[in-house]
Amino acid sequence: KGHLKLAEQLVSLHLVEPPYPRLPSYGYGRLVKGILCPQCYSFFTDFLGGLLVCNSCGCKEEVESAVLRSVAELQLLFPDQKITTKVVHEWCRIIKSEKTIRRILGKNYKLFRNGRSSYYSNF
Repeated sequence: KGHLKLAEQLVSLHLVEPPYPRLPSYGYGRLVKGILCPQCYSFFTDFLGGLLVCNSCGCKEEVESAVLRSVAELQLLFPDQKITTKVVHEWCRIIKSEKTIRRILGKNYKLFRNGRSSYYSNF
């Protein structure tokens, strides 16, 4: 009897609607692009010998981990966006070389070749 009452109480408390139904609207073109510092969340401005250096807090991060973190952010914000070298290069902004982006993506993701519309995926 007690279990049935507890189950009914849990069912009555179940929320069908998400608690935060209204997310702010955003679009790819309207967002400021760049790699954020993982400590102070300001944009990295210096790229020195394979390291990104934050001018605000002095944090240093390897380029590969920063790019992979930025790709994860991109996938979270735009789950339908295909991960291409060009898109990641534009998203990261501070990394000047598309070759560097291609190397990092090739090392950590699977490449699906489709001519000019090739893309990377993590599965």
